[in-house]
Amino acid sequence: MKICPNCGKELEDDVKFCEKCGCAIESYNQNQGVDTNSFQDGNVPQMQPGFNPNGQSFNQFAPQYTAFDPKDHTSDYDKRDIADNKIFAALAYTGFMGLIIALLVNNSPFARFHARNAAMLAVADIIAAFLFFIPFIGWIAGPIILLVLFVVRIVAFVRVLKGKAMELPIVSDVGFLA
Repeated sequence: MKICPNCGKELEDDVKFCEKCGCAIESYNQNQGVDTNSFQDGNVPQMQPGFNPNGQSFNQFAPQYTAFDPKDHTSDYDKRDIADNKIFAALAYTGFMGLIIALLVNNSPFARFHARNAAMLAVADIIAAFLFFIPFIGWIAGPIILLVLFVVRIVAFVRVLKGKAMELPIVSDVGFLA
């Protein structure tokens, strides 16, 4: 059995790197200890290439992709437009008067995007309200759907205040509303 000079873990005789810390074991044998002065001189045991010493799994060839969200349209709009019209875009989610105000804003594409999303949400609210006319099932499903749409409205409002232009969750996935 070999002992890792870096972390002290017992290892099999045929291993070349420590399973716990990734330290090279080749140059050390069972009886050889680690000289603490050698670490100060810069003679630190070499780590296995690509090893993560934090205890997470070793994946040397992991792809390095940047996340892309197809529902995020923030990069399509000018940062100045977002900063100037954030409040007007947020008003679109407060009700029909806010929607009208957002539509009348000085030709802001950011505010128009959120006014369009708020209009889709208003149509979904009206459709959910018609469920109340269906006895029993509509009386149960209507309030639940309206509650979900209210949560979507709050999420959209917060995203606008953060300066994000993202499509609405759930509502944007319904084909005839988009």
